[in-house]
Amino acid sequence: MESTGVYWIPVFELLEARGLKVYLVNSWHLRHVPGRKSDYLDCQWIQKLHALGLLKGSFRPDGEMVVLRGYLRHRAQLLEHRARHILPMQKALQPMNLQLHHVLSDITGETGLKVLRALVAGERDPVRLAQFRNPACQSSEETLAQALTGSWKAEHLFVLRQSLELDDFYTQPVTACDAEIEKQFAAMKPRWEGPEEPPDVPRLKPGSKSKNQPKLNVRREILRLTGVDLVAVEGISASLAQTILSEIGTDRHWVC
Repeated sequence: MESTGVYWIPVFELLEARGLKVYLVNSWHLRHVPGRKSDYLDCQWIQKLHALGLLKGSFRPDGEMVVLRGYLRHRAQLLEHRARHILPMQKALQPMNLQLHHVLSDITGETGLKVLRALVAGERDPVRLAQFRNPACQSSEETLAQALTGSWKAEHLFVLRQSLELDDFYTQPVTACDAEIEKQFAAMKPRWEGPEEPPDVPRLKPGSKSKNQPKLNVRREILRLTGVDLVAVEGISASLAQTILSEIGTDRHWVC
């Protein structure tokens, strides 16, 4: 079968359920083989190339991984939709001379969201706004107060309010998606021969916390399924680790 969008999925799964070994072929491989090809004779052309050993099946994980991958790809799309509303917030702050994005690494972090919610709720005192600072924030209250000293324009506050509402709107389905991912992880069985209870995972790496990280202890779940602590690799977060797992499956050499 030729991989074209998502149209092949129902037929592929139906044939696979009947016990047939189905080869999903990259369309790029078909186009770069010399010969005549038309939509009318497409199936015959694919059959001929396969019979000659010129095609190979694309990788597709097992059924449980396909379900997990579907949830994670949808979650990634939700995060992209949510991220699009951060720039309008910054653009609304700039004309009012509010330099919040210069003193905070992320205006939608814990400190930033508290300040923004207080702003749209009517608070205008920069000193009071700065008191929403999280103790872990690198900028001091004095620095925050200076960055929050500006003018107040109704049209920019309106844009800020709506952008913040849209950010909150996409946060809710992300939370619901995380709940489905947690259910899927719980239903999956270990893919390696090991103890029933995996060893405790180490503490979080410094600087690994992020608002986009899943609430589930993904590191423990991956260790339970594969016997490998993928998050221990430098530069791989829990979110990235679960994406790698769902995309390449467990029949790869990094799995014990």
